[in-house]
Amino acid sequence: MTVKKFDSKYPEVVLDTTLGPITLRLNSEKAPLTVGNFLNYADRGHYNGTIVHEVHKNFIALLGGYTENLKERTGDFPIRNEAANGLENKRYTIAMARLPHSIDSATTHFFINLADNANLNHSGKDADKFGFCVFGEVIAGREIVDQLNTISTTAKQDFPALPTATIAVQNVKRIK
Repeated sequence: MTVKKFDSKYPEVVLDTTLGPITLRLNSEKAPLTVGNFLNYADRGHYNGTIVHEVHKNFIALLGGYTENLKERTGDFPIRNEAANGLENKRYTIAMARLPHSIDSATTHFFINLADNANLNHSGKDADKFGFCVFGEVIAGREIVDQLNTISTTAKQDFPALPTATIAVQNVKRIK
């Protein structure tokens, strides 16, 4: 993967969802590899046509890797986890998802924190304490994020909290 250069330390992107637009400000100063990874997928159109595939109320909304028919869009290769960057998993921040027992396993999946989740912050070197890398925040469309926290979910296949109504990411585009 080639990491793209940034015009700004804080690039902005809009997630056009079926619920409305969500604007993210990314932090390439604190999480340069993670922001580069995210923008690489966004610029290639990887996130277009994906869905919010899990919503755990008052915790997180997970997206970035599955289509409406629950087929996974695989990523290129995992990136190094930058969770020790000082950013915290607070409400309205975004972070990379990873495998629970593998620190450096994040590829395309990311989540929006629906609450303050201090338990997801970096607190040690072991996998269970390393944390999840925060790399940005929602700066507009917070009412859409709040809507995510109220939707109905069901367990289906390998998805323990799949929204009962499809919430699609139609397009992701850089605005800054």
